[in-house]
Amino acid sequence: MHSAGGDLSRSTRKEIKALLRGGYSHARFEKVMQEFPIDLRSVVPDGLPYSAWQVLEHMRIAQRYMLDYALQHLIGVPEGSPKTFRWPRDYWVRQQAPPGNDSWEHSVRSILDDRSSFEALIDKATDDELVTPSGSRKRKTLLRLALQISDHNSYHIGQLVIIRRLLRSWKR
Repeated sequence: MHSAGGDLSRSTRKEIKALLRGGYSHARFEKVMQEFPIDLRSVVPDGLPYSAWQVLEHMRIAQRYMLDYALQHLIGVPEGSPKTFRWPRDYWVRQQAPPGNDSWEHSVRSILDDRSSFEALIDKATDDELVTPSGSRKRKTLLRLALQISDHNSYHIGQLVIIRRLLRSWKR
């Protein structure tokens, strides 16, 4: 991997990373996770099919898969191939509750750490590396994965806000 340069300016990369962190008009992941009541993490609100724990773990699993994909197929890190996931079984946990508070904290930390790792890939990639497709179908690019992670996470962060509102634990 070469140092960044070329037509995709530093400010454009900064905007991509800002989008990964939640953009400018959405609740940020850190804010939604802040002081999430322990006793509500496993509650499935009426009308919803999942708990906050299940959404959190889904975010972690999906983001990690996209990071592993980028590392193997786009960057060429030779750490073996990422596990093949089957939708939806491998992307969602069945347990409504985290096995313990440490599990919740580990999941939150993993999401933040993997996001930082993906941001580092954006910083280090050349313009060509950002937009050159790779993988079995030659559809995915580092830029596309960054946008997919941003879109996916913002959707589920919104769900976590809704869960907190339904459980009366979200203040504006």
